[in-house]
Amino acid sequence: MAGDSLKTRNSLTSKANSMTMNKERCPFKVGDTVVYRPSSWGHALDIMIDPQLQKGRSYKIVRIDNDVYIVVEGFENAPGGGIYWTEFSAQ
Repeated sequence: MAGDSLKTRNSLTSKANSMTMNKERCPFKVGDTVVYRPSSWGHALDIMIDPQLQKGRSYKIVRIDNDVYIVVEGFENAPGGGIYWTEFSAQ
């Protein structure tokens, strides 16, 4: 069991590194409406936010941090800041 826990942690760490190291700029702009379509990894991170973003729901972008992290209306003060842009799709 301990090995499974370590594998999971390493998998999440590897995914996190690949997302944050790939700093491809967000193709969306402030004011755009996007649909939250999280990957399983992104959804696992979102669980910490209360209230949570709703999968499949549309949101208006109010800010883009570091050219890659989207902050949507209603979540401007969420702990941890924005969510990586690849967790959203165009409406």
